[in-house]
Amino acid sequence: MKKLAPLFLLLIVLTNACKPAKNIVSPKVITGLWKLERIEHSVSKNTHKNVFLNDALESCFTQSHWDFKTGSNTGIYFINDLYCKFGERGFIITPLEADKSTGLYNFIFTLKTRKGKPLNETNITMKLLSITETAMQWQLINPDNTSTNTTLINFKKELEKQDAS
Repeated sequence: MKKLAPLFLLLIVLTNACKPAKNIVSPKVITGLWKLERIEHSVSKNTHKNVFLNDALESCFTQSHWDFKTGSNTGIYFINDLYCKFGERGFIITPLEADKSTGLYNFIFTLKTRKGKPLNETNITMKLLSITETAMQWQLINPDNTSTNTTLINFKKELEKQDAS
């Protein structure tokens, strides 16, 4: 039996080594500065007049800047449009279970106060559809599943500012 133990160990190591690698989302990829490039809808009906994320008009979010801090699952976004509720907002991201085959996951998006508390009881469920070093796409999940409208949120990674030394 003692002679078989090394064989079993070798068999376990070889079995695990031959499994395909999972595409796990690294927090380092999400961390950093992103720009919300556009919001797309499968059904278009004056969507620019919709209030988005329970915050501001959807049109206000185009070209907004997002800073993700995945170590604390928090971040800040900045609305830069002078015709909108201008300024900085905080948010909390609560990851849900990841898809075992892709490593991508759904998450709860919650606005927060400056003290880090949830701003209201409204939680928004999002699905991380894809992410690379330079692009990310979310899908807004309709809570009642009655709408046929699919909302996609597209981000581009911004270059990190380099310190001049």
